Amino acid sequence: MRASDVMTKGAVSVADTATIYEAAELLVNTRVSGLPVVDGDGKMVGIVSEGDLIGHLEADTSDETDLLREIADDAAVAAAYVKTHSRRVTDVMTRDVLTCTEDTPVEQIASLMLKHKVKRIVVMRDEHIVGIVSRINLVQALITRNTKKAPEEEAEPPVPLSDARLRRQVEDAVKAHRWASARMEVTVSGGVVHLWGVVADDAVRKAYRVAVEAVPGVRDVMDHTHVVRPQAHRRRLIW
Repeated sequence: MRASDVMTKGAVSVADTATIYEAAELLVNTRVSGLPVVDGDGKMVGIVSEGDLIGHLEADTSDETDLLREIADDAAVAAAYVKTHSRRVTDVMTRDVLTCTEDTPVEQIASLMLKHKVKRIVVMRDEHIVGIVSRINLVQALITRNTKKAPEEEAEPPVPLSDARLRRQVEDAVKAHRWASARMEVTVSGGVVHLWGVVADDAVRKAYRVAVEAVPGVRDVMDHTHVVRPQAHRRRLIW
């Protein structure tokens, strides 16, 4: 799937001459969390988000502002003042906007969001906005992908594996991970995998389940493991 398959088309934008109050009203009315900012020719010059606007609510009142005054130079303090006090969208918006094309794979878009810790990617055609891919769009893509796979699986059901073979595949899949323990026992009955053993943490317990569920042919996973957290040795005091 690509950006064109999941993006919200015809993204709402705000003019670079707008005030922060006009942008805020547009955000609320359109129920979006970010707006591209465009100039008179329709070209994007930045993006303004909820995060950019709510900074005005804590202008000069946070401990971070006091700390900034102490350690930063005058230019940095002045820039922070503009960011929290200006009424112009262009003063509070983010100028370095991550973009992609309509042909960008959704996997690459997801990687960009995670790497740069952003909530949306603007989709461009030449120099003009054609849409926005947000995190909810990617979640919708995940559901769509799963829905498309289901009919194929029902039309051609896989040949069931013997329990012995499925057990070997499960053991091979699990032992490839560094958190796997030799103390884990695996049994299989009718395609249902049973896990027995002791793990050091609930996260490891969940990791076993996820790894086993991903093995083709597994119908269900029954977790019989116990979490026993290792404790530091304690000296016995003798009085």
